[in-house]
Amino acid sequence: MNGDDALVVRLDVPLPATLQVGAGHVLYLTGRCYHRVRSLRSLAVVANESTHPVANHSMVRPDVPSDDPGVGDDVANSLVSGFWAAVPLRPVTATATVDVTFRAELDDGTTRTAAVGSVTLLPTAPRRDAGSGTRQHVVICLASYDPEPSFFEEQVASIVAQQHRDWRCIVSDDGSAPDRLQAIRAVAAGDPRFTVVAHQNRVGHYANFARALAAVPPDADFVALADQDDAWYPHKLTRILAEFRPETTLVYSDLDVVARDRTRVASTYWTSRRNNFTDVASLVFANTVTGAASVFRGALLAELLPFPPRIGDAYHDHWIGCAALTRGTLGYVDAPLYAYRQHERSTLGHHAPPPFRMVPRLAEVRRALAGSHLARRFMAELWRRRQVYVDDVVRLIVMAKLLLLRLGAVTTPEKRAALERIANLEQTPLGLVRETVAARREHRPTLGAEWHCLRGMLASRALDAHYRRNRRRLFEARVVRRELTGGGPLTNATAGVDLITAKIAPLALRVDPAAPERVNLIAPAIDFTHLFAGYLGKLNLALRLQASGRRVRIVIVDPCEHDPAAWRRGIAAYPGLEDFFDRVEVAYAADRAVALAVHPRDTWIATTWWTAHIAHHAAAALGRRRFLYLVQEFEPMTFPMGSLHALAAESYRLPHVALFSTELLRDYFRAERIGVYAAEGGGDADALTFENAIATFLVTAEGLDRRGPRRLLFYARPEQHAARNLFELGVLALRAATGAGAFEETPWRFEGIGASRAFVPVPLGGSRELVLLPRVGLGEYRRLLPGYDVGLSLMLTPHPSLVPLEMAAAGLVTVTNTCANKTVAALQRLSTNLIPVAPTVAAIAAGLGEAARRVPEYARRVSGAEVAWSRDWGTSFDDALVRRIADVLAAT
Repeated sequence: MNGDDALVVRLDVPLPATLQVGAGHVLYLTGRCYHRVRSLRSLAVVANESTHPVANHSMVRPDVPSDDPGVGDDVANSLVSGFWAAVPLRPVTATATVDVTFRAELDDGTTRTAAVGSVTLLPTAPRRDAGSGTRQHVVICLASYDPEPSFFEEQVASIVAQQHRDWRCIVSDDGSAPDRLQAIRAVAAGDPRFTVVAHQNRVGHYANFARALAAVPPDADFVALADQDDAWYPHKLTRILAEFRPETTLVYSDLDVVARDRTRVASTYWTSRRNNFTDVASLVFANTVTGAASVFRGALLAELLPFPPRIGDAYHDHWIGCAALTRGTLGYVDAPLYAYRQHERSTLGHHAPPPFRMVPRLAEVRRALAGSHLARRFMAELWRRRQVYVDDVVRLIVMAKLLLLRLGAVTTPEKRAALERIANLEQTPLGLVRETVAARREHRPTLGAEWHCLRGMLASRALDAHYRRNRRRLFEARVVRRELTGGGPLTNATAGVDLITAKIAPLALRVDPAAPERVNLIAPAIDFTHLFAGYLGKLNLALRLQASGRRVRIVIVDPCEHDPAAWRRGIAAYPGLEDFFDRVEVAYAADRAVALAVHPRDTWIATTWWTAHIAHHAAAALGRRRFLYLVQEFEPMTFPMGSLHALAAESYRLPHVALFSTELLRDYFRAERIGVYAAEGGGDADALTFENAIATFLVTAEGLDRRGPRRLLFYARPEQHAARNLFELGVLALRAATGAGAFEETPWRFEGIGASRAFVPVPLGGSRELVLLPRVGLGEYRRLLPGYDVGLSLMLTPHPSLVPLEMAAAGLVTVTNTCANKTVAALQRLSTNLIPVAPTVAAIAAGLGEAARRVPEYARRVSGAEVAWSRDWGTSFDDALVRRIADVLAAT
């Protein structure tokens, strides 16, 4: 079949070369599948001679346009090409090969196929049916990763002190640092029953427990799980083993929740929810089986391994508990049998989630309706809830399918029916509705998980339908955004040429001497999702010039939602700009075919590299020698080396007068002889500076000395267009600092802000993770800042950026990076709350360690909050500067 008529299939993760099947497994596949002209009526995966329909295909893929070179996409089908599939694989007794092919029926009734490869299936050696006699040999699986030595030593000592003596312990280490691994070996060497298995490749706690269980020898009657920093009570194994009956597959206990110093926080795990160890549907939706509290029969390993594919935030104990209950019955010891150390992120079970509510509170409705972006807020909420479907609903469906595959023939009819309901949630649209109603009627102890999943599935369906209906328009918008930011390759040979042509196309001017004389400030768009520091500078400059007696017009040159009424409502949230659109004229010039009326003496202000090209042409058309260039960044740094980089660099060679947003940025242009400083010994006469105003915070020592966990805020922007914010370096440095014990003295919470959409939490090591908060408005962001202790804000630019300055002004000890003339000395002159470091993982990690140590120095933080920077726009654009700007415009 030729390339124009082929079925395009791209897997997110390549097929594994080999796969251990055990008592049956699922081949979990996600990716994109589309035809460049036709829509897909149905999709199936063919594994050898077996066909498995894909229940959900043609889902929205937010990462397109397509990255498939040479494959066109005439009707934007790649935007709605997502799929997921769980292909069941039966047990094999010998090595076998399965060929995987996708088969699609198109909307014209024809069929297309695409082979994606093959997988070698490996059999698993059978295990003996241990645990049926009187022998009670226990194998303890302890997963470790960079444990705190004193905690690990205490846990090992508590295992050695068990009254039940017939045990051995496998310590599966997940790539700990050499010094921590050495400490693990030293502690374990005290008892020959310990075996340390060190792994070089880090796989995370889920897969590490799977590795530990795979190492359990066939003679294990029982298997116990252990965490690295708890402490068992001497009778733990004895009490749990005594609860086993012939039909019992797993027994777990209650626990004491303790602080780091073993101070008791709670004498039960069930302070905010009910326990459940009898109902399999409830257990699938909301786990209540704690791994470190559990002991299960060794015979269960035949059905447990290999683990299901990890989807979303899957946990090993959830899978083990569900498999054990499907196989037989669970037992529970209603007494705490060990001390569970509570960490800042270890809150499942002990923490009370938000209560189930079918209808939101009136206050929540008011907040949702507030502001000017109801549609945008609604879409953002749909995307956030869609992640619940992707991470949670799909995970539960796949887990139920695997349970049926491995244990469906031996479980009870009632359990099998419950698992079949969950496994078929994708095929039965009302299935989650029925589960939600049943949960309320039966008072399931699931904390409303069914309702949570139902909302996620509905959100996913709504988004998919919206993108299918509007895929051409949305696809084209995504092509523009991705190409501008270097986020993906071109879809055809001239796409980049067409894009640049449209981007810097000159304005069509209609010169009219009767028109009012204006200062035309050219801005890309009005978009309140990006209306932060840089845009505030543009708008305040326009407002100050207008107030000085000049008539100012904002000229919008990029396609955007042209809605002046919505703009007026949206700007009301920005102090000092509330009546901006009543005072300043706006012209929408994205369509270059529509002429813009201008006076012969009109002047021009550019605000970005491409508006500089537009301003240059407009000024030249009116006989002007130069334009005013508002320079808030060295923009070539925001692109990879290529055409956009070259065009951005060229913009500084166009005749202009520069208005720099910081002295540091001007110093960089001077030192590098860029723009107005390109000529030998020149530049200062053609350069002005100002400072974007930052917020003012009331910072006191009493306010900084607060209870609860310490909090770190990372200006975290994972998207490609924000690559200069060094998200990856920040995460690596947080992991390094965490691994080095920088945040061990007190509990810490790690949160990120600045991303344009929802992301799953980022693991930082151990139980810690970086939670990426949803996007908030400027006012909400500034309200949140004083609640944090440490800030991390990186930007590979020669100017300081405003985020670290506002963090410092809010009293946060803030780690930021140096760059060129943005030196340690230059930054510390602005605030002693800043810890400037080189943009390397090691330096940032060391800076984070220093910041954590400086948190209790409240007087120093209060002093550092006095940032040497403008705090209001009247100071930023004072009368003297506005007069100079007006003179420059007149002189151009």
